[in-house]
Amino acid sequence: MRNRLRMTMALAAAIIMTTSVTAFAGYAKEEAPKGPLTSDQALEVALEHSGYTKDEVDVIKLEKDIDDGVEKYEVDFYVGVNKYEYDIDINTGKILEYEIDD
Repeated sequence: MRNRLRMTMALAAAIIMTTSVTAFAGYAKEEAPKGPLTSDQALEVALEHSGYTKDEVDVIKLEKDIDDGVEKYEVDFYVGVNKYEYDIDINTGKILEYEIDD
């Protein structure tokens, strides 16, 4: 009986660890893009953060810029009368700054 309980606990622990490692590995892949971002990827980052799709926004502006040695994309778009402005690090995909003007 004890052997069976130990086997069951060992199996449960193995399943939990495998699931955790797999979930973490998937998350790490999403968070760390390989190489510099394209302008389309920078737009995707901004849209995902804002909760809108490309079809829902107007007047998209994408420009490369360098601020204090950091390469970034400036992504601007409108949803109705609201203007969304994002600065996104080209190398990491991290949102450096954003502003919503209404």
